Amino acid sequence: MKILAADDELTARLLLHRMLSDYGECHLASCGQEAWAVVKMAINQKKPFSLICLDINMPPGDNGLDLAKKIRGYEHDNEIFGLQRSKIMMVSAEDDRQIVIQSFLESECDGYLIKPIDPEKLEEKMNMLKIEKFVYVQ
Repeated sequence: MKILAADDELTARLLLHRMLSDYGECHLASCGQEAWAVVKMAINQKKPFSLICLDINMPPGDNGLDLAKKIRGYEHDNEIFGLQRSKIMMVSAEDDRQIVIQSFLESECDGYLIKPIDPEKLEEKMNMLKIEKFVYVQ
């Protein structure tokens, strides 16, 4: 499985990388523009990401909500629907229930994690999304 984690904070990116690497090949992006370029290229190459984790509060113009909407639009334009779409998980320190619900609905995301990310909560969300840990075969 191919995963992208986009966060403007280095520590958050590294933590996401460490936790998500158990599930597959994890790529990192430090801003929305970088994440958009990588996602668009992956879709164009017919090798889209299975999971995209986006920080909501990246710099203006690059925030996760706008990027999620852009990704969903591009998937639609490329006739990628339903189970073929990337799963998008928003990540934020924002824990206000109303803001979480609003951002969840606006972005058509599939999950939401509150920072600091609890490994057990991540595993719970991954199970909910039916994403299994990568098993190394020797």
